[in-house]
Amino acid sequence: MASTVSTGKLIGAFNDVKGKTFYIIFEETYDSNTYPRTPKWCARAIGDLAAMMRLIFWSGSSAEGGMLKGTGGKSITPEGYIGGFMKELANPVEIQDQRFELSVGDGWDAVIGRAEFPKTLAKLEAIGESEMACALDQGQTVSVSLFEHADALSAIFDGVDLGAWRILKAYNTPVYAMRNPALGYAPAKVKPPLVTLPRVVRISQDDANLLVQHDDGSWRCDGWNYSYVANYITGLWETELKYPGSFRSLIKSYRDALAGAPVMPSDDVTIVVDTSVALGAYAAENVQRIQREFDCKTIDGAIHIPFSADFDFRYHVTHLPVEAAKWVFGGKEEAAPQRQAEQLCLLAS
Repeated sequence: MASTVSTGKLIGAFNDVKGKTFYIIFEETYDSNTYPRTPKWCARAIGDLAAMMRLIFWSGSSAEGGMLKGTGGKSITPEGYIGGFMKELANPVEIQDQRFELSVGDGWDAVIGRAEFPKTLAKLEAIGESEMACALDQGQTVSVSLFEHADALSAIFDGVDLGAWRILKAYNTPVYAMRNPALGYAPAKVKPPLVTLPRVVRISQDDANLLVQHDDGSWRCDGWNYSYVANYITGLWETELKYPGSFRSLIKSYRDALAGAPVMPSDDVTIVVDTSVALGAYAAENVQRIQREFDCKTIDGAIHIPFSADFDFRYHVTHLPVEAAKWVFGGKEEAAPQRQAEQLCLLAS
């Protein structure tokens, strides 16, 4: 499976005309399935501290499942990846003011793609840049300054819908620019908060899939162990802003707790599929296959499937759509499969 290989990290920083600090995140990468494997710098996003943290943690979460690698294709941890960018945030290179020409066009290298423009339009209007939004909508080219229009540029090139590489070209990456720690983010570490874990059990000793109890009390299979950890990391940036320096211990505590989750009992377990939920073609085909190949009953319009430890069975039922399939223990939807699955609060050490 292809992965992104990260070979370099860089953060640039500047103060806009109002004195607010903005950052630009640069990353040197290559794709493992492309040849030659030549690392290239890319300006990913422009934004304030919160925007940078959100993007860094979101990107770092990909390392949990192996989709993000380090130099030479070596495995890395989300903590290591995030930590590398946190060092860059503490001592960024200083960015000088520059001008850009914004326009809406077609093609992969358009400054603002026509397909992405509706979202861009909404973002600009949301921050009070209606005049700029109107000009772009009318097909005009708008000249902007990095320092004067930082809010608008960060809204447009947030690294989610549009990357900053569309206006900041790779050959201008400020690798050798002067560092200015006065523009950096280097807060003192504070004691981490408690980690609140979901109620979770493993399906079997040799199965990476987990069952988690949702807010409505139902138990559902949302995916593999690593996907839960990755989702946790994605949203951890806000906690890191409140409790600087806590991300490493919090991620470790969460990962260790899920890895040590108890195995559910294999007897008296039923998977109930709600047939009233609209399904896509693949999901519907999977449900039909299970009905053909396994012992199922239809009760009040819902398909009831007795659990089996058979590998093929587990594969199919764990790929049922989360919104339609719930796991019932002992005939009670809210029943806990084991006492050890009670919600835990661990103090990250």
